[in-house]
Amino acid sequence: MAGEEHAFKVDLAGLIHLLSDHLYEQPMAFLRELMQNAVDAITTRQFQDVLDDPKITCELIFNGDQVVFTFADNGIGLTESQIHEFLATIAKSSKRGDLAEGGAFIGQFGVGFLSCFIVADEVRLFTKSVQSDQAYAWTGYIDGRYELVPSDYQKDAGTTVHLTIKNDYLELFDPEVVGEWILRYGGLLPFKIYMISGDDERCMNPDGAPWNKQYANASDQRDEYMQFAATVLDTSADRYAMAFDFRDPDGQYEAMAVVLNHPLSSNARLNNAVYLKGMFINELEDLSPDWAFFIQVIVNARNLTPTASREGVREDEQLLTMRESIDKQLRHWLINLVNEQPELAELLISIHHANIRHLAADDEGACQALGALLPVETSMGVRKLKHFIDNKEEITYVPSVDEFRQFRPVASAENNLVVNAGYQDVEPLLKMFAYVHKLPIRALTGADFSQDLGEAPLDDQDRVSELEAACNRILSPFSVSAEVRDFQPSSLTALVYVDERAWQKRQHEASQEEGSAFSGLFNAFDMSSVTGARLLLNWQHDLIKRLIKVENFDAIELPVKMIYVQSMLQGHHPLSEDENKVLDQGISTLIETLLDDN
Repeated sequence: MAGEEHAFKVDLAGLIHLLSDHLYEQPMAFLRELMQNAVDAITTRQFQDVLDDPKITCELIFNGDQVVFTFADNGIGLTESQIHEFLATIAKSSKRGDLAEGGAFIGQFGVGFLSCFIVADEVRLFTKSVQSDQAYAWTGYIDGRYELVPSDYQKDAGTTVHLTIKNDYLELFDPEVVGEWILRYGGLLPFKIYMISGDDERCMNPDGAPWNKQYANASDQRDEYMQFAATVLDTSADRYAMAFDFRDPDGQYEAMAVVLNHPLSSNARLNNAVYLKGMFINELEDLSPDWAFFIQVIVNARNLTPTASREGVREDEQLLTMRESIDKQLRHWLINLVNEQPELAELLISIHHANIRHLAADDEGACQALGALLPVETSMGVRKLKHFIDNKEEITYVPSVDEFRQFRPVASAENNLVVNAGYQDVEPLLKMFAYVHKLPIRALTGADFSQDLGEAPLDDQDRVSELEAACNRILSPFSVSAEVRDFQPSSLTALVYVDERAWQKRQHEASQEEGSAFSGLFNAFDMSSVTGARLLLNWQHDLIKRLIKVENFDAIELPVKMIYVQSMLQGHHPLSEDENKVLDQGISTLIETLLDDN
């Protein structure tokens, strides 16, 4: 037995509440929905009829405390049956059929038109179809009722919407604010949008997309691009250094980009603007590649799929393909910039070298084009990598910042160029650069470095050996071995080298001292065979020469420990508890000696 059929009942007021609270991010979304419907109505009319002057007109009418917003288009309009079918049926769309399937439409009536009820309790629509001589007036109410009567208000084909704005939203309908939203949503539309407020009437998008205009010079083009980006991305044009446009080779999008005039941290992310067929959708952080986070992109796509609210796009194959294409286009622009506008390239790299370094370390072509201009820290100051090409010189680098800080004074004094590769992406950049330019490259370790240092004079070798033995005995509690070497600068008393395994051993010992939760993990590894730090005493320093002349090496315990601790601090190594005690003892002894002398 068949059950009795019933129809769903829709609480329109409740539905509007859901739209405003959960579907749309802000109440002005209704303006985008009206624009989308207008563009689609004009597009349909252009397929079916001659339309010489397609346009959209927005008007603000102020009557005391009341504000009426009108929105008109000269599109195809609606017949009486279409009004009943599409305006009174939730989620029913007039945009189905051949044009919709071909991707010509942006939005659809359905839920979108209901967004007008977010800012108005009453929506009046006047429409005249190109297929009919009769125009109609439709009035919808927040409680779900609507009225439809013949009307002579709409003289020509098209549609006009009147919204009497709720008191809660009056502040949004300042002419300047509405103008900004019109430009934001429809600035790239191919149809003219006019804004009327009192006696002021102006076209909001006289030129359409800025990249479709002709400019007197490159400076004017750059300034307009940056101003457009500032409007769309709700910021200031003063933050940008340069701008450019690009297109997808397959015609799936056209775009422009602006480059920041100040560096950003690597975890910063900027928004990019997405348009669909000229209509603003929303901002996306991850539209451009990670390496290009100092570039903001504004893209007008043709084949992306909007979400239900049309305030975002779906994560699908089309979006992935567009991201990959944007990545390629930005790389291509950057490489061409070096060849065609080297001064601008120099400026860009001076600001964003850390980000471009990441790109060049990963991309052979980018490294070939850009790598020579990238600066790196060396023992002889900052140098561009082109130095190694010009001098056909081996690239020697130290893989950690701490090791570099230790070796820099010695390398600098002996005119050895050593690169600090301890920062992010520097080591892979150096390897890529050496590969593409066929240069020798060598990583310098503490063991390698000490081998390059000179030996103490042969006539003092016996005494040097005795000093080394005494120092090894004194420093054995710290697992440190000492050597006397001959190196510059003579002002450097000593330097300490702690390799990776020695560092792990220090961490193991520190965890045992502190009773760390990780001490058990460290105990699982055998550290007995790991050598400790190496202390390299500088024969050139007067203090080391004085130590050698001391008759009783038992008297040099505190000075040797202090030299070791000082070298640890100069190398930016953290001190253990026992090493801190040595530091306190040395300072206290010095103070007491000074006080006794006075």
